[in-house]
Amino acid sequence: RPGAPAHAQPKSPCEATVASSLAWMRPPSSVNSGLDKRINNCIVIAMVANTPRSLERYLTTAQAARLLGVSQARVRALIANGDVRATKAGHDWSVLRSDVEARADRDVGGGGRPLSPASAWGLFELAEGGVPGWLDRQQRWRISKFVPRLRSGELSSRLVRRAERRSFHVHPGVMKRLRADSALMLTGASASEPLRLGLTGGPDSVEAYVSEHDLEDVVRRYFLEPADDDANVLLRVVPDLGSPWPSREIAPSAAVALDLLEHPDPRARQIGRDLLRAKS
Repeated sequence: RPGAPAHAQPKSPCEATVASSLAWMRPPSSVNSGLDKRINNCIVIAMVANTPRSLERYLTTAQAARLLGVSQARVRALIANGDVRATKAGHDWSVLRSDVEARADRDVGGGGRPLSPASAWGLFELAEGGVPGWLDRQQRWRISKFVPRLRSGELSSRLVRRAERRSFHVHPGVMKRLRADSALMLTGASASEPLRLGLTGGPDSVEAYVSEHDLEDVVRRYFLEPADDDANVLLRVVPDLGSPWPSREIAPSAAVALDLLEHPDPRARQIGRDLLRAKS
């Protein structure tokens, strides 16, 4: 109603429809654009100068799912369980942004399930001062608050899904070319020499990250054979993040440190701990 405060309680079914509709309608970016929507025989018209605060308070289920790193079905389950507040809007839900952000902060900051590969690599990239293009602005903002915890090692147990380990054997004659392949991002002991960490990775082995998209091609080019006891190549396979990757020859220092913490050599593990502390 004209002149009514934004928080006023609707007085009629038609006004109630308008209120719930405004929660999910996303205005065009152009200034003073009109929105016209007929719902339950009511005409909903919103004249928008800039994005109103009433609209910014709510998210669609798709937006909430992206922010939480879960499926839309999981968001609907959270709504059904009363874990996040929401209002039905047509065939979708308008989810209260503050509830979603509070849950996202809790999921990242404390104990709980491991972070998705996309969130884990978002943390690594932000810690290096980069911009993770596979995350939207909301996700980057949420993740950025936990960079200090990443550097202190508090989130180590939450980052186990950053990649899947695959062991291979390769002919020593092609090891040098494999190590220099642009599809690989060196980590662990293999990144120690370039980073001057005082640990020799050795010319006879390679430890690196590779995207799932490039794995098959790398295996084929260098005739890598799956191996256990005689493995001399450890590839940490990262799911396709939907963005050009890897972006550097050496993995982000936090990823290198975490990989060194998994090394069987106690000295390598200590170097990993020192590297995390040095980035705090």
